[in-house]
Order: sequence, then structure tokens, then C-alpha cells
Amino acid sequence: MGDHMKTNYIDTRLKDQMGYYNNKCVALRREYYWLSSISIVINAVIPILSMGIESAGLLKYAITVLSASVSVMSSILLLRKTKDTWIKYRSTYEKLEKEKILFENSSGKYATATEKDFILACETIMESEHDAWEELHKTSSQTKEE
Repeated sequence: MGDHMKTNYIDTRLKDQMGYYNNKCVALRREYYWLSSISIVINAVIPILSMGIESAGLLKYAITVLSASVSVMSSILLLRKTKDTWIKYRSTYEKLEKEKILFENSSGKYATATEKDFILACETIMESEHDAWEELHKTSSQTKEE
């Protein structure tokens, strides 16, 4: 029964949750690096373009659009808290992975602990992440309202 329950919880709950955290982490990291990299390049190009502003009328509009684009990208990263959320998801994934490995190998605290202890530890990690996510996004919405 113990091995069946082990497989059952890991297969029906834990693997899906770990996949979710890993996929979200990868997507958020990619979003963060892309938007940040594009912003850096645009910020580096703006002063170069500004040197020719007196000679080309359209250049001032291009500089304005580029500057606005950087503001939009930075605001998206701040609004979505992309970096903070990405790091929290990665941390949660790593904690769950550690618990799973220890449990599957009856190592550490799982040398004597029960499967119920393993399930409780995993669910506590996921609940903690959810609470932290909620707090992170609640504080950003409160700041906007004030």
C-alpha cells in the first residue's frame, strides 16, 4: 500500500505541480530577460540617435517612440513582478524536488517519517508559495490604489 500511495501522490499531484512551477519559472525568466535586454539595447541606442536630432525631423519621433517603449517594458516588468515571481516559482520547484528525492530514497527526515509527513511537507511548501504570491500581488495593487 505504501508504494502505491507514493506513486499515486507523486503521479497525480506532485509531478503536475512541479511541472507547473518549472514551466512558469522558465516562461517568466524568458520574459524578464527579453524585456530587460531589449530595454538595455534601446536605452543604449537613444543617445546615439540623439546626436543627429537636429539634422533629421523624423529622428525625434523615433527617439520618442523608443523612449516610450522602454517605459512600457519596464512598467510591465514592475506591474507583473516578473523577476520576483520567477524566483519564487524556481525556489518552490527546488524545494519540492528536494522533498521528492529525499522521500523516494528514504533519506534525511524520510528515513523514519511517513508518507503523510511527505505529503504534508509538499502541501505546506505549495501553500507557502501561494501565500507569498498573494502577498506580493496584494501589496502591488494596494500601492496602485493609494
